[in-house]
Amino acid sequence: MAIDTRLVGEFQSDRGTYYKVSIIDTQSSTATQYDVEVAGNGFDLTYQTDTDDRFTGLIPSEVKFTMFVNEPFSSAKQSILDSIRTSEYKRWQLKIESSTNGTTYGLFWAGNLLNEINPEADESLPRQFTLTAICGLAALENIQFNEDVAYDFNLAYSCYRYVFNAINTDINTDNNWATDDRFIRTMVDWTNSQIPRNSATDPLNNTRFLAASYAPVDNNGTRQADTAFKLLNQICKAFGARLFLSEGIWYFIQVNTYEEMDSADQYYRDYKKGNNGSTHTPDFYGSIDLNTSEDGTNITRLSGNKFDYLGILKEATLNYEMFQSYDLLPLTVTNASGTSNTVNNSLVAWNGWHSTGLGFNTDSGIYGINDLSTSAHYASYYMGELELLDGQTIKVTRTFNRAINATYANWGFTDNQSILFYHRLKLDDGAGDVRYARSTYTNGGLAQWTTNDVWGNAPNYAVPYSIFGDSGLFNATPINEFILNFETAQVPIGGDLYFECYAKVYYDYGNSTDVAEDGTEITSATDQAKLYIYSAPESSNIQIFQSYIDGESTSIQKFVTSQNITNGLTYEVGDLQIGSGPTATNVGRLQCYNNTSWDDGTNITWEAYGGGSGKAISKLLLSEIMAGQNEGARVFDGALKILTNNVSTNGYKFHNGITIDSSLFVPYQTTFIANEDTWQGEWYEINTNTTTLTDSVEAETIDTNNTINTNSW
Repeated sequence: MAIDTRLVGEFQSDRGTYYKVSIIDTQSSTATQYDVEVAGNGFDLTYQTDTDDRFTGLIPSEVKFTMFVNEPFSSAKQSILDSIRTSEYKRWQLKIESSTNGTTYGLFWAGNLLNEINPEADESLPRQFTLTAICGLAALENIQFNEDVAYDFNLAYSCYRYVFNAINTDINTDNNWATDDRFIRTMVDWTNSQIPRNSATDPLNNTRFLAASYAPVDNNGTRQADTAFKLLNQICKAFGARLFLSEGIWYFIQVNTYEEMDSADQYYRDYKKGNNGSTHTPDFYGSIDLNTSEDGTNITRLSGNKFDYLGILKEATLNYEMFQSYDLLPLTVTNASGTSNTVNNSLVAWNGWHSTGLGFNTDSGIYGINDLSTSAHYASYYMGELELLDGQTIKVTRTFNRAINATYANWGFTDNQSILFYHRLKLDDGAGDVRYARSTYTNGGLAQWTTNDVWGNAPNYAVPYSIFGDSGLFNATPINEFILNFETAQVPIGGDLYFECYAKVYYDYGNSTDVAEDGTEITSATDQAKLYIYSAPESSNIQIFQSYIDGESTSIQKFVTSQNITNGLTYEVGDLQIGSGPTATNVGRLQCYNNTSWDDGTNITWEAYGGGSGKAISKLLLSEIMAGQNEGARVFDGALKILTNNVSTNGYKFHNGITIDSSLFVPYQTTFIANEDTWQGEWYEINTNTTTLTDSVEAETIDTNNTINTNSW
């Protein structure tokens, strides 16, 4: 299948701009192209934002385009429209180009056509049809961010890379840009001690976070990736920015940058369509001013306008979800089959796990067999990197179960049988210093870290559990749970943390309590394949694998920035899953790149536009929100008429700020009526003010219970 233009309509606006509107088939079997007549408005381009929200993140846009089906080739044109009506989303596209001369065109807008076409009138030719296309941002709400991009949840990707992948891969209109065309423009000017402030360094591309930040564990313990919309919208929110398509370029621009441009040109970085940001180098960079003015010569107001106001903000708040009850998620597992990414937070000692409704789930490789002579005989779960912090401990509370995937009659063993479970934490600094902790070696109730390469066994040899005669083990329902519950002493070194486990099964040990000495180990591959010893996938704040600081485990930091006034509004950013640290163990920490190396993600020296004393990025965001509305903000509700052509720097587009009556405004919910060269809708004032602001942070504790329970079956 080829990508072909099938229908083309052209018109000239009343101020002389030429527009070409093309309908493209991305699964075309013919390149035959037909001309159509464009209706009166040409097209309407509408941008959709949240009401009364200056910091709307993603700003989807849509185009409504009305055309006539007439002779010649009316049946062929009608057939194309019929195909649009019945085709899946993303097959058909709408491409709009603009020109000053009707010969040389540049991309103005591109989107995917919906199959929403007005009902066909029962009338003679010409017949009128209205089509709707969307830029694709809104549809990201229906796509998991890893659906079309194979993210490794164990790896961190730059914020720019997430944006690029969603636009380039998930939206699927990238065919309208050539490899060397300018594709994405970023205008971000928040920096810190790690990120140098210059036009060539893009803070959006010099920050990164783990993909696992947006792949939480559900109630079945399985990773479920968030939508691409949520991922991109939260990146926008974290940087106080907005993302939209304007004049053929995707813009990621911080809201308060518009006012900064009112006094001096601001940094921009442009990336070609073929640049995914992997080298952290934009293709073009420099300084620019995107603002214009309503001067009566190039742009003028029409009649019937009005001014409204956004209320004064008393405070702005956000919640940074640092981690959940399952905060330390297994990222990879190394076993008999090698190393692979985990898909849930199960911890398997033998063969796999069982879950009600999901049945038996067998992991590749059987663990804990024979003499444990090689690493292939146990499972090693990588839990992430720990930074050395005062007062940091690791707490484990997980339930391990056993089940046998066989009937009692087919099990084949009638003598005493016992399962021995081995476990440990391993901490490796990567430079030769390796420490181990296990529940059976404690001091003062805390598992001690040691350099001895040993395992903990639970239960101990004196308390074997016989599965002989227990038919309950054969009904696929986990019974006789073993709770592994311990907390370590203070973490002694920084490095990679692993949870490792395996199991052994013995039978025919008579009445001896020394199972391993007197019993016979089950080594038959057939019998081993029937046993399941595991901690099933879970999502509970009762079962945890968590990092504690000074005996407390927190899941959320609540940030509040306020001014000292009695009355006013509260602006709620909502929940963000990325931010500054606060420790190097938090999944959503934003790591920063100085063009040589990455830091640990705990940088709290962020500042805006080269000024300020430095703070956590969440605090900086709230300060920028408050600065723009601590005295309220005007809203211009009306219409603007373009008096020149609308190509390049002439005219007016959605990425332009505009001065009206000496106040700077930025477009929000607006519509461009192309044939009339008119914009109508709402523009919000951007006017940052300096006032005394107070920052506060509260950490919400989800568990401070440090009781160490005795391991028992």
